[in-house]
Amino acid sequence: MLFNSLEFIFVFLPVTLALFYAARRFLGLRAGIWFLGLASLAFYSYWFPPNLVLLVFSIVFNYIAGNKILVQQDGHARKLLTTGGVTLNLALLGYFKYFNFFMENIDALTGGSHAAVQIFLPLGISFFTFQQVAYLVDCYKRKTQAESFAEYMLYNSFFPQLIAGPIVLHEAVRRQYTDQKFGVFNNGYFCAGVVLFTLGLAKKVLIADPLALVASPVFAVAEQGGTLQFFESWGAALAYTYQLYFDFSGYSDMAIGLALMFGIFLPINFDSPYKSTSIIEFWRRWHITFSNFLRDYLYIPLGGSRKGAARASLNLLIVMFLGGLWHGAAWTFVVWGMMHGVFLVINHFYRRIKTGVLGVFSFPPVAYVLTMVCVVAGWVFFRAQSFDGAFHMIRAMGGAQKIMLPSEIFSRLPQSADIVFSNEDAGAEIYWGGLLTLDAFVLVTVAGIAALVLPSTTDLLRRLTGNGAADEKIQHDRMVFSPVAAIALGAVFVVCLLMIYANTASEFLYFQF
Repeated sequence: MLFNSLEFIFVFLPVTLALFYAARRFLGLRAGIWFLGLASLAFYSYWFPPNLVLLVFSIVFNYIAGNKILVQQDGHARKLLTTGGVTLNLALLGYFKYFNFFMENIDALTGGSHAAVQIFLPLGISFFTFQQVAYLVDCYKRKTQAESFAEYMLYNSFFPQLIAGPIVLHEAVRRQYTDQKFGVFNNGYFCAGVVLFTLGLAKKVLIADPLALVASPVFAVAEQGGTLQFFESWGAALAYTYQLYFDFSGYSDMAIGLALMFGIFLPINFDSPYKSTSIIEFWRRWHITFSNFLRDYLYIPLGGSRKGAARASLNLLIVMFLGGLWHGAAWTFVVWGMMHGVFLVINHFYRRIKTGVLGVFSFPPVAYVLTMVCVVAGWVFFRAQSFDGAFHMIRAMGGAQKIMLPSEIFSRLPQSADIVFSNEDAGAEIYWGGLLTLDAFVLVTVAGIAALVLPSTTDLLRRLTGNGAADEKIQHDRMVFSPVAAIALGAVFVVCLLMIYANTASEFLYFQF
């Protein structure tokens, strides 16, 4: 069941909200928690019921393991329990997500051959596995406390963030579940939730999905080895760059908004990443909960930057290698992760030596362009189905073919320009835009300007809560909307519903991870 589907918006969500608040009011806090947890499991089972077995097993196992770690006083025994629990979680993830990938690579090295095992990847396994691992480690470090099974089940199965995040730490939400005000309807929370859900829905339906129609045909030609032109390759690469952002940040906005409707704060996951002027800043703004997880549960335990610059660089490369592999069982994801690892190492090195003429790279416009070029190049590998397709796109973006221009422009260039540029051939129906028409470039340009100029969800939450913190209280006097804003928001929602009705609801991109 997709957030951007009519059955979710008009059936599951209103029914779940009504029954949750009714259970909380008439049967008490515990009943409300049990109901919301079971409703979340029902939501998950809608996709593929057998996968519910794995999720329930994971919840039960980690609940028992966490409690044993918390009560264990012997340090060595606690470490063994934690190591065993983390290992089992990663083993399950490895089997379901990477078994065939590992076997294919072993076969490539040994010359063997094995029949691929038909394994259905459980939806959201990467996200709930990371939450379970973080919970066990926090239990070991005594950063969290024991709770009832119902509360732990809700922590791991809460449907707004179960499938694609944000990745939530246990203690941050445990305090909310145990608050006696949890489940008591709050108008401020609910209104903020509706606003965020609507904005996230608009990002997905009105921006991300149309951008997919621009990117997909060009990437398909690249996979087939077809001829690509300079402008169409850049148009497709930028279209996917903004599609991924508006799709994933749209999901995160909807998840945060849905959680607020139930009175729960989820952490911010995006903070206008395409306004970044460095790769370091980009990773502080992109998929924030994932970046924080890698920092706190991998980079710092590896030694972080405490053991010198060389060791810090190695740690960054290891973290980004694993971060790339986490996204999918393909070497293209690994290369994407390693590219960002190298970018981060270079960025940190530059910050240590930027003096004199090198300071030009810190000039905001230059820094922004360099950052975006690196990000877009990385997304080409992230999107491509194979290295051949990725390199085909990169070569076209680098001008491997002459850059075709409209006749009106080409005719005004000096004759020597034909070394780099070529004229469109209208007779052969070969145009400067290639597969893409003018409206595709307009859409990409509008999406790019929106990502660069418009305020982020974080900015909106800061206005609602004071500073955007996950456990801040929404101020009711901040929830006053002008009639024009309310009508505009309602109009956007109606347009989204019409688009959903006219087209089949599409999955969010991060569901595949």
